[in-house]
Amino acid sequence: MQIQPLDQPLPRSIWKLIIQDQYVNFEKLFAATDPGYDHHNDAKDFGNGYVLVKKDLATAKKPLRGEADWSRVFNAWRDGTLILYPHRREELQGYAKVVRDIFHTSPIDPHNAIWFDTESHQRYVNVPYRLDNRSESMVSILSQLFRGSKRMGDNVASPQMGKMQAATCYNWNLGICDDPCKFRRKHGFCSECRGQHRAKELSSCYAAFQARRGKGSSPEFQESTGSSAVRSKNACPTS
Repeated sequence: MQIQPLDQPLPRSIWKLIIQDQYVNFEKLFAATDPGYDHHNDAKDFGNGYVLVKKDLATAKKPLRGEADWSRVFNAWRDGTLILYPHRREELQGYAKVVRDIFHTSPIDPHNAIWFDTESHQRYVNVPYRLDNRSESMVSILSQLFRGSKRMGDNVASPQMGKMQAATCYNWNLGICDDPCKFRRKHGFCSECRGQHRAKELSSCYAAFQARRGKGSSPEFQESTGSSAVRSKNACPTS
């Protein structure tokens, strides 16, 4: 399968999942599209039920930021899937339209569509169904509506809700906040130069980050609102 003429070659571990019609983590597939990624990344049998796998390949993930990232990864997965299951072409075309409709319906928060896609694929693995079946997709869509309502409810008491949504996530810039941000702060941009990297990944930006936040500050900033402070190791502070 690795010698198939695809625009985006797929690593062995991804091919195994596609062949078995199993769930493919799009964040792992996105990481595999980077130049220099070792596509011979399948686990080696170590005996007695254990396997040997390179640590950097086992943990490699690259978060999807929006529709462009999702389309790139979906197309790579779709092209590989259609080589093995050509009868699914119409289904996957219809499914892509469903996801893009969600992106366009909620342009401010692309994670709604990304979460929907993830949940749809996970549901498919448990009980296979046509992904383009909109009545089946309603379960995942309603789940996203509930998730969004819960996020709004969590923030409704905060007078800084609007500011929190627009603020850069400093913890993400330090590498200690997962996607998507639980406080809906912005990920994917350096807080210092606005480049598409974490502040800690570039020495000049990290130095500016430390200087701006105060010499000797703890690397894990804590959220504070007015006279009362909420202390949390994983909180993403306001700007």
